[in-house]
Order: sequence, then C-alpha cells, then structure tokens
Amino acid sequence: MSEEKYYTKILESSEYQAWDELVQESSSGTIFSNSEWLKLTSESLNSDLSIYGCFIENDIVAGCPIFTKRYKKLLKIGSNTEGMMPYSGIVIKDYPKENIRKYERNQNDILRALRIHLEKLNLPYIIIKNPIGISDIREFKWNNWNDKVYYTYLLDLNNLNYSRDVKRNIKKALGNEIFIEESKDIDAYFSLFEHTFKHQGLNTPVDNNYLSKMFKYISDNDKGKMFVSKTKEDQWVAAEIFVHDSNYVHRWTAATDINLRKTGGYHLLLDHAFNYFKEKGFGTMNLMAGNTTQLTEFITGFNPSLKTYLSIEKKSNIISMAKK
Repeated sequence: MSEEKYYTKILESSEYQAWDELVQESSSGTIFSNSEWLKLTSESLNSDLSIYGCFIENDIVAGCPIFTKRYKKLLKIGSNTEGMMPYSGIVIKDYPKENIRKYERNQNDILRALRIHLEKLNLPYIIIKNPIGISDIREFKWNNWNDKVYYTYLLDLNNLNYSRDVKRNIKKALGNEIFIEESKDIDAYFSLFEHTFKHQGLNTPVDNNYLSKMFKYISDNDKGKMFVSKTKEDQWVAAEIFVHDSNYVHRWTAATDINLRKTGGYHLLLDHAFNYFKEKGFGTMNLMAGNTTQLTEFITGFNPSLKTYLSIEKKSNIISMAKK
C-alpha cells in the first residue's frame, strides 16, 4: 500500500468507539489509550486533548492521542501522556508478518502518515512515549526525531518463581500477622501516597482530585483493583492500584509506610495481587520499575523479564533557548 492511501485527522467524539475497538484489539493498545481514560485525564488536569486517527478509506488503522498545554505560559507543547500515564499511543492495527517486506512497508506508510500530520501541527516541542508493542520507530528517526529507550519488567503470572529473599519476606509478613484486603478508600491511599513522597523530599506528582477521579473510573468500570497490606492493628503498610486491559495487568501507582517497610507487607501484597489476577485469567503483568535503581533492585526479586519501550520527540530551537 502506498502512503497516499492513508490519511490522518482528529477524531470526532462519534469515532471514539472505533478508536477504542482498535485499542482493544491491537497488541500495542493499553488502558492508557482508551478514550475514557484520556478524556478523564484531560478534564482532571486541564489539558487539551486530540486523538489523531490514521485511516485507509473509512477504516481506522492507527492513531495517537496528544495533550497540549502551555510551556512557561507561552509556548504550546504536545505529549501523548499526562498525569500518571507511563505511555499511551501510538496504537497500530496488527497485521500479518509472514511477508516482512510487505509488513514493514505497510507499517512505515502508516507511521509516515501520522508523522507528517503531527509535524504539521507546528508544535515547538512534541514527545510521544510508545507502549511496549511499538518497537519500530525508524520512520521518525529517519526524519530527525530523537528517540530514548525506557525499561520495564513483564511478569509471567503462570510461572511465578520468586527469589529466596522474596519468599523470606512473604514468610516474615505472615509471621507478623500482616493481611491483605481490597480497598476503595482513595483518601487513605492518598495520605499514604503523600507520605511516601514527602519522605523523599518530593511533592506528589498529582493531587487527590486527580487520583479520586481516575480511581472512580477504574472501580466503576471494573478496570482494576486496589490492594492494601495491613497490620493486625489495621495500620496500612503498603497499598497499590492495579489496572488492566486486553494485553496486560499494569502496576499503576503504589505507596508504602517507610516505618513498616521491613515487615514484608509489600512483598505479601504483590504475591496476593499476582495470584489474584492469575486466577482471573490474566497472563502477564507489567511491573514497571525498570528506570530507577532502587525500584529495579526490589522488583527483580520476583524474576520478571526486562523489556524496553521507546519515546520519540521533536523540538524546535525556540524550546532549546527557552530552557536556558
């Protein structure tokens, strides 16, 4: 197929259902590209949202959401993530790979149509963090976009194989009478979340209003769970919110009481979550935690597999000067 057969445009709200079906069916689709997630994020964080769809005739075959906001109250910049989104689109329809030349030509034609349209927005800065399923971003690199590699870990829920240290901490937690339960108390979660960041001398990346709205969406639409580990005195040791889509369960946000870190409660919480989602029929969990040394040291005790995901960005000289 030639690139002239593809065209890209902003989706109308009436086309969001077709977009969501693409996200649901594609190996590069995640909950973070779902239109409801995107709209709620936009509303909660006061960012403008457009979803750009790539079509052949009347069929959507790819797309990418873009949030826009003002940089230093002056320059408009674009990103496909906002709030606590690790990545989002690009999302592309899955095509057969038996004929590699045909597959890559088709893939490049789709990406070219998207790239050209995004460049015509004339944003001084745009960044796109791609999901795990998008590994070929050469169309952008060949046209003066910069790329960066990020890391995450995937856990096979059907083959759990913990290190001795993890097993020891789970045993310790049980000995300390730590227990796990599901919770919907987002205010208590935010309090622990805030405590976690303050201990590091940091402000929370989002406020309680954002977390509350997103968690309500997650709960109301059966898109995930919050699990909490508690002491026998009912004190929160750790809490984590998990979300899921057709490809993965994702660890979305977590918080711990630093004073109770050595109880083993966090290890027990994760073990409970892994087995819960395994019993629900999910096969793989995206553990994140691949870009920070301390988090990597902790999560590798569960013996996951390291995976990469890629971002692409393009910036003008104006942005470079503004950052000086």
